[in-house]
Amino acid sequence: MVSFRRESDAAEARAIVDALRTLQANPQLVDEARSDLPGTLDRMALSGIARHAIAATLALGVSGMVLVPSTPVFWATV
Repeated sequence: MVSFRRESDAAEARAIVDALRTLQANPQLVDEARSDLPGTLDRMALSGIARHAIAATLALGVSGMVLVPSTPVFWATV
């Protein structure tokens, strides 16, 4: 039996990965985040931990720092 917490964690991880894929496929969202980060996160329908993780990624990315999900630096910032 899989615990509720494990299912919740997996759903949050999927939401983060899906949001990162959406950002990579739509650079317009990154441009939009420069002027309206909360609006961009709302448009992507993110909430909870996924919202915070993507907000941090976008904030650092917009400030000029490039973070790649496959590197340890990315996960240290989330």
